[in-house]
Amino acid sequence: MVNSFFGLDRPLVLPPNIIMTGALTLSDSSVEKPFDSELQLWLEEQKANRKDIVYITFGSMLTLKEDFIENFYKGLKLTNYSFIWSLKKGKLPQ
Repeated sequence: MVNSFFGLDRPLVLPPNIIMTGALTLSDSSVEKPFDSELQLWLEEQKANRKDIVYITFGSMLTLKEDFIENFYKGLKLTNYSFIWSLKKGKLPQ
C-alpha cells in the first residue's frame, strides 16, 4: 500500500502488488469540528480583496524541525501571498 494523493503525485508504473490508497488519516473524519470564526472572517476578507490563498500542509505523520518551520515561514512571508498553514499545536513560528 502506498499513501499517496492522486493528482498531486507524478504518474508511476507500479508492480501489481502495490495499491495506491489515497490520503490516509488517523483521525475520525466523520466528526465535524467547529470552524474557527476568526479564520472565517480572514477568509472572507481575502475573498473581498480578491487575494489568492495558498494552503500548506505536510500531513500529520511528519515532524518538522523548528528551524525548518522558521525558515519556511520567513520564505512564505516574502512571497506576499496569503496563506493558511496547517501545523501541529505548539509548533507556530514566532
